[in-house]
Amino acid sequence: CRAVEEKPITVGFLGAGPAVAEQTAECLKRKYPGLKVTFASSEFVVHSSESHNYELITKMPATDILFVAFGSPKQETWIHENLDKLPVKVAIGVGGAFDFLSGKVKRAPLWVQNLGFEWLFRLIVQPWRLKRQVSLIQFIFLVVQERFKINNV
Repeated sequence: CRAVEEKPITVGFLGAGPAVAEQTAECLKRKYPGLKVTFASSEFVVHSSESHNYELITKMPATDILFVAFGSPKQETWIHENLDKLPVKVAIGVGGAFDFLSGKVKRAPLWVQNLGFEWLFRLIVQPWRLKRQVSLIQFIFLVVQERFKINNV
C-alpha cells in the first residue's frame, strides 16, 4: 500500500471476520493518506451460495489490486475460481494479514519477532493452531522421507 499510495492504483479488501476488512482499509488510509480504496467488505462467506457470490462480484467496483483474506487454501481456491469474473487486475491472497493490520490480533513483541519466534508466540496465544502446526511438521517429514526414498532407489 505504501508503494501505490502516490500512484493512480486502486486497492480493495475482501474477507476476514466481521468488519475486519473495513477496519483494515481505514487503518491503511490513516497510515497512507493517498491510498485509493475502492472496496472493503467482510461480508463474503467462502461457503456461500453461488447467487450470493455473484451478487458480491457484480457490486464490486473496478479495482487494480484486490487483497483477499479467507485463509489458505480457501482464498487461493476462490481467487482461481473467480478471477475471470472479478473486475480487478490483480488478486492476492493475504491470509490473516487483515487481522494484524486492523489491530484485531496483536503481534508478538518486537524482540520475539526479531528472534524469529512469532510463530511460537501465536501458538501460545492461539492454542487451536496446534493441529495445523503438527500437520505441517508431518508434511515436512513426509516430503523429506519421500525425497530420500527416491534417491535410495
